[in-house]
Amino acid sequence: MKKTLLVLFVLLISHRCFATTVKLCGVDWPPFTNSKHGTLTHGLSIDVYSEAFRRLGMKIDVKSMPWQRCMKLVKHGSMDALIDNTHSDDFIHGPTPTAFYPLAIYVRSDAEQSKFSWAAMENKNVAMVKGYDYTEKIASFKLWNKLYAQSESILVKMLKAKRFDYILLDPFAAKNLEITHDVKLKMLTPVIDTAELYLVFNHNKSVLMNKFDAKIIEMINDGTMNRLYLNYLPTSYSDFVKMVTK
Repeated sequence: MKKTLLVLFVLLISHRCFATTVKLCGVDWPPFTNSKHGTLTHGLSIDVYSEAFRRLGMKIDVKSMPWQRCMKLVKHGSMDALIDNTHSDDFIHGPTPTAFYPLAIYVRSDAEQSKFSWAAMENKNVAMVKGYDYTEKIASFKLWNKLYAQSESILVKMLKAKRFDYILLDPFAAKNLEITHDVKLKMLTPVIDTAELYLVFNHNKSVLMNKFDAKIIEMINDGTMNRLYLNYLPTSYSDFVKMVTK
């Protein structure tokens, strides 16, 4: 009996010491993710994922890398999941979003235009990041001319150099890019769409995906999601949900 209890104790300790590590990847996108030396070390999304997987008895290993490389690694199974992505047939995700992605048109600060309308964008050259999965409303609009850059940083550089007149950005990234590139941007109001973002998994990770989604729902119901959001933003998780369901 004592020997059996000892074996069970050792197995329990071993499970806790060698918790399954889930391999995630994404890009630097404050306040949701912040990178240091190739690792996404902290941020709102990192806190959300860490807590959800902690409740599953798992740890996360989060790598920072170019977006398209991350997508490729998740699609082929070298990484388990991609951070903060919209819906894509290349991946799977549960029904519950973990982040939100407002999108707006930005111009140089000296531009006369200040209001956004779809009609005003007809026949305009609008630059966006190549490879990003934009919302259906944005992807389906055919009356503007789409130009592409490899990153948001390049979009801002090209706008500053007057190579582009209109760029598509989210307000979170725009705020940090203004500082990085010493440029003042003007957002055309209102934002044109807000996307729901998910932790998207490799197609072979459906069991893990469902367990993760259940924990996110648990965190919404017990108030954890609102608390984590308010640690970083003036808007709670619940308020973001109301915005996208109007």
